[in-house]
Amino acid sequence: MRILAAFSALVGGAAGIGWLVTGALGAVIAGASVLLASVSLYRYAARCVLHLAGAYPISRDVGPGLYRLVERLAARAGTPGAAPRLYWLPGNAPNALATGRDLAHAAIALTPDLLALLDRDELAGLLARELACLARGDTRPGDIAAALAGGLMLIARWPHQFQRAAEAGEQTSNQWARRPAAWVGAAWRMSLALVAAGVVRAASSAERVHAADAAGAQMLSDPLPLARALAKLSAANSTRPAREVNPGLAQQFVVAPYIEESLRPLFSTPPSSSARLQRLTRQALQPVAYAG
Repeated sequence: MRILAAFSALVGGAAGIGWLVTGALGAVIAGASVLLASVSLYRYAARCVLHLAGAYPISRDVGPGLYRLVERLAARAGTPGAAPRLYWLPGNAPNALATGRDLAHAAIALTPDLLALLDRDELAGLLARELACLARGDTRPGDIAAALAGGLMLIARWPHQFQRAAEAGEQTSNQWARRPAAWVGAAWRMSLALVAAGVVRAASSAERVHAADAAGAQMLSDPLPLARALAKLSAANSTRPAREVNPGLAQQFVVAPYIEESLRPLFSTPPSSSARLQRLTRQALQPVAYAG
């Protein structure tokens, strides 16, 4: 309902602006354009997230055991035949993300290092958590926000790339002449980062994260494997990896990936890993809730 309300507000606002500028025709054109863009973003946000993350498919020949595990967990969750597609994520920092507007159009992406870091129970706990997140529809607002914010952060890098290309072909050693361009580029990047961070924060919800953790733990009748997995992933992502993640996608990962120091305060969203571990530990002390 929140997504529908947001789309309605966007279309109505665009139509109102169009009416003020050019009358009825402007209202129709502006409203229809925003409606088409919104529907396209809703339908294809997951593809955008996978593309921005650099994900690529895992074939059944390469990961048959992984597919069997996900299918068993999907059946346990009451959604047999609706197992998500699996993708690899590039990079050397173990992590995973789930994306998709529903289980029929869902994907789980993970780094190869994740399989080496976690034991089978911990991997099952993490995948159960991602399946619960998809089944509850928790990924929908995050996908839209990540597609928008990730695209903005991609655009924010353009001046830096242009400047590097110009410097590579420049023969002069006059650093002062290049400073104004650097300042303009930095201002452009920070402006877009602020907008992208605002989009991410508007779509973030600490309660959704905690609820997905709890649902995934309940699927296995034991929250401790997920808690151990979160602890390992948090420790592994605390240092700078060889390949950094697009900051606009940070909230889509199971645990917060390492992002650039200057942007970290903008894109850090609650809850913290320690808060999630505390809740899972408290759930582990309530065996009655996980019996059966």
